[in-house]
This record gives sequence, C-alpha cells and structure tokens, in this order.
Amino acid sequence: MRWMTKVLATLVATLVCLSASTAFAQSELEGMTFEELIGKAKTAYEGEKFDEAIKFLLAANRAQPNARLLLNVAKSYEKSGKCVEALVYYRAFVRDPDAEPVLADQARDALGKADACEGWNELMSGRLQISADQPGASATVDGKSVGTLPTEVVGLMEGDHRIEVSLEGYQTFGETLNLYPNKDSSVEAKLKEAREVVVEEDPGPTPTIPETEPTPVVPYIIAGSVAAVGLGLFTVGLITDLSIPGNYDEPREKSGIPQDEFDELTEDRKGAATRALIFYVIGGVLTAGGAGYGAYVAATSSQKEEAPRLTLSPEFGQHGFGISLSGKF
Repeated sequence: MRWMTKVLATLVATLVCLSASTAFAQSELEGMTFEELIGKAKTAYEGEKFDEAIKFLLAANRAQPNARLLLNVAKSYEKSGKCVEALVYYRAFVRDPDAEPVLADQARDALGKADACEGWNELMSGRLQISADQPGASATVDGKSVGTLPTEVVGLMEGDHRIEVSLEGYQTFGETLNLYPNKDSSVEAKLKEAREVVVEEDPGPTPTIPETEPTPVVPYIIAGSVAAVGLGLFTVGLITDLSIPGNYDEPREKSGIPQDEFDELTEDRKGAATRALIFYVIGGVLTAGGAGYGAYVAATSSQKEEAPRLTLSPEFGQHGFGISLSGKF
C-alpha cells in the first residue's frame, strides 16, 4: 500500500500547486473557477470516483493547460482500469515540453508496460480535442456520439476520421481529419445558423401571358465595345512595334555612336518591345473575349427568330490594317 500512498501524495501536491490562479472552464462546467475545478477533482480522486475526477481535470486543463494535469488524468484513468486512455495521456505528458524529468521517467515506465494493456496499439493517435463556438453542441466521430462539447476523444487509430458537430438551430458542421500516431489534433467547429424555410401557400393557377423577349441589343454593344478596345490596344502595340527600327535600331547602327548612347538606345528598345508585347497580349485577350461573349449571347438567345450573329476580327494587309465586321442580323 506504500506505492498507492505515494501516488496519492503526488496527486494531492500537484493539485495544491495548481490552485493558485483562476480561470473559467467551458461547456457544462462554465462558471466554475480553476481553483474550484481542482478542488472537485481532488475530492473525487480521494473518493475513488476516478471518472468524475477526470472530467474536472480535463476542464481545468482546458482553462489553463498544464503538463501535470495530463499526468493526473493518466493516473486517474489507470486507477479506473482504462489502460488505453491512461497510456494516451502518459504519452501526452511525455511530449509536453514542461514535463518534469523525474515525472516524465515515471510516465515512460508506465509506457514500457503497454504490452500488458489489452486493446493498445502503437499506431493510436494522441488526443482529439473537439470544441464549438456555440455552447451545448454535441459531436460524433465516425458516426459514434462523443457527447457534449468541449470534449477529448482518445483511442483512435491513425488515418481519416469524420467529425460532425450539431446543435439545434444551426447547420451541421463536418470535417474529415487525418490523425497521426502519438500526435494530438484539434477541431473547432464554427456553427452557422440554419436558414428557416418559408413555405408559401399556393395561390392557384394564374393565366399564362405570352411574353415577347426583347432583342438582346445591349450584350452585343458590350461585346463590340470590348472587342473594339482590344483592337485599339492591339493597334497601339503594332504601331509601337513598327516604330522600333526607325527609333532605335537605325540610330544604333550609325558609326561612331558613343557607347553610353548605344546602351541607352538598347534599354529604350527593350522597353518599347515590352510595351508592344503587353499591348499585343491585352489587346488580343480583349478582342477574343468580346468576340467570344458576342458568340455566347447569340448561342444562348431564346428568341423564336434566329439570334443575330456578330463577328469582329482584325485584318492586316500589305498597306495597313482594319476591322472586319460580319454577321447576320
């Protein structure tokens, strides 16, 4: 019985040290201070009500995370005969950077006996912490209820798991989470209010009045304007491109030109070529977009008469360029 007394003394000392600061827990324990939660946990543990002690310890850890609380949860699970859960929290304590070395060694000793725990698997993930931004929400993991939130789920194997959070008056939140061995994960559900569906009474049949759809002139004007702007930009690019030889190439080919002037003309030529390319690209995109939009309007027209067809396309000749407008009206 000496080892049991030592364990109990360690737990009591831990609880006393953690009761200095206060905070508020969540969910059904909201309103209780951190000190009250620790006191409740201590009373439950001493009364061998380990499941109740675990509830208060987890609530206290949510309010103020502390490595020793994880160790106390592990020991409480061990006392209640739930070795799988105990091992998960022993591993969580060992992973915590604030774990005291001596206590961490004790936790590793417990983990060294994992082979004796029925149902234990090294590929099990760490803690899955589930919470919601609305109080009273409940959750399921892979279709199995895990109770009211916030809560922690342990004993899940690695791989994908489906988490769903529901609350009356809100849309169901769902997320598929990939869990990894010996690694904690968390899900915080952002619940959205459900929209109320209003069913209106059927006023009865109304007389059908044939509708005459107007000719869709505006879309064609928009399409033509966009294409025209594109052709204009394309023309600017062409003019810029055609001006490069006279403005930059010929002066650079003159004999006796100073090096600094040659370099400046070279840089200016690069800038002009870049501007011409930009105008070509933007102009081409707008021209194609305008023509494509016009074709789309024509194809989707629901008039009884055949929809008008409009085509705008640039044409270049030996002595100049222009715009070709063709179609059926």
